[in-house]
Amino acid sequence: HITSQAGCLFTSLLILISSASTLFTWSSLSAIVTNGQIQSASGPYYIISRTLGADIGCSLGLLYYIGNTLSCSMFVLGAVEAVQHSVRAYYARWGYGFSGHVFRWE
Repeated sequence: HITSQAGCLFTSLLILISSASTLFTWSSLSAIVTNGQIQSASGPYYIISRTLGADIGCSLGLLYYIGNTLSCSMFVLGAVEAVQHSVRAYYARWGYGFSGHVFRWE
């Protein structure tokens, strides 16, 4: 769908920018991790706060938490949408008079 909306040139540009962003993130994280030994098992927040300072570490930790929370809700919505599609396809396949509404509350 992205290629039909943006065209081949912009889709290639999008892939190039995404790949560059991933490469830069990977190399920076590798540099941060290999600079010192991690004392505790608290994860990314510990690495960021020890490398960049407590103020920036706190801000990035909060953004990390919000990002994980929102991604979890998006994963749940995606799973529900896949289940709805499967249920509708099942009813349409076996000919139960499917009219587009499987559940009464739709």
